[in-house]
Amino acid sequence: MKYPYLFTLAGHDYYLRPLVAGDLDQVLVVERELYAGMLPWSRWVFLNEINHQSQRLYWGLFTPDDQLIGYIGCWLKFRESHITNLAIAKDWQGRGLGRFLMKKMIVVAQAHQCQIVTLEARTDNLPALNLYHQLGFIDQKVRVNYYDYDHSDAVSMCLSLNKK
Repeated sequence: MKYPYLFTLAGHDYYLRPLVAGDLDQVLVVERELYAGMLPWSRWVFLNEINHQSQRLYWGLFTPDDQLIGYIGCWLKFRESHITNLAIAKDWQGRGLGRFLMKKMIVVAQAHQCQIVTLEARTDNLPALNLYHQLGFIDQKVRVNYYDYDHSDAVSMCLSLNKK
């Protein structure tokens, strides 16, 4: 994929490109908005992730005026892609942007010869769980107290990419 990747979805223009250190202020704004002022991942953790893009991939989703409105990240190792983050700013949710990012990342996983895509999602995040189920992810197990910042539970999910 050539960056920036420009696209139109539901009549609105966006662009997608790898996150860089200069984007972290905007990333943390979205994190605080979505997690009631808490930061599940610190600036340092995000910086470490985006600085290792040979094994990890972090994309930012932007409006034409350079406002970060979402991001997705994954680890690509061996034959597995693990989605670490998917976030869409509250004012931009419900427009298909999360689905768009997930579909793009699934294509990347296939291109890297991955056999599965895995992720964790909060057990009470019904919109996310519905999206993942619609994309073919299967619940694997509930992980009690998975999230450090609030001790909420997560469900581990898996999508098989093996051709049938």
